[in-house]
Amino acid sequence: MMSDIINFVDGILVLFILYKTLTIKKVKSAAGYIFISFLTLSLLAIAIGGFYETVPVIIGTGVALSVMLLLTIIISYLGSTNKDHIGSSKQLVYYALLFEFGISIINYLYSYIFPEKGVFKDNLLIYHISIIASTTLASFAILLSVKKANKKKVEAIKVEKEVEIQFL
Repeated sequence: MMSDIINFVDGILVLFILYKTLTIKKVKSAAGYIFISFLTLSLLAIAIGGFYETVPVIIGTGVALSVMLLLTIIISYLGSTNKDHIGSSKQLVYYALLFEFGISIINYLYSYIFPEKGVFKDNLLIYHISIIASTTLASFAILLSVKKANKKKVEAIKVEKEVEIQFL
């Protein structure tokens, strides 16, 4: 199924993106180890057991690792002293991702663990609504960051012009 392939790649991509965007050195190092280990073990499991037999376990592991890493990142950001607008915006994006992966856990349970209790159309509806909500939150965070960055840039230009006027 195409959705299995997409879900398989999703976990790997999210772990890679989290690794590349982190600025906290200890968490980034751990994220790198998690990403490399997960990728290696996933490919090894596929080579040994076949794709369609191992993909549910790989998808579940990817979702669980992503949620644990996101929780670690959020806790690290809450404990950091750097409270600038970029850090706050990143934190909102991480909250959006955590929400999305929390919903993914529910969808995973009803798609792979308890398929007889879940309804496929309901799972898709919940999935798409959660995507819309998390994307809206992440977009708001990015727009807020850009707006604050532009405001600081304008203030810096005003100060620079005032300094020029004083020296003339």
